[in-house]
Amino acid sequence: MVFSQAWNDQSPNNKGIPEIYINSGNNEYYNLDTSGWPVFSENDDSQGYLYDVNLDGFQDLIMYPLKANFTANVEIYLSNKNITN
Repeated sequence: MVFSQAWNDQSPNNKGIPEIYINSGNNEYYNLDTSGWPVFSENDDSQGYLYDVNLDGFQDLIMYPLKANFTANVEIYLSNKNITN
């Protein structure tokens, strides 16, 4: 997993969703399709990462702005399943 790129007008516009690479075995990786995931609600530069916030064994999505002068909102989306399901 890598941190997301800053939000921008270029395609694809990830709005805080991190790029996630899954090991499929034999040293091969694929980029997980995150197109159905929630995006950062503010129209500002943002980034996100996965972390098990509530310690239930599932990776949760945390997104926040790159600059605190516009907003200091942090958005946490709790998961109830493995990200590859």
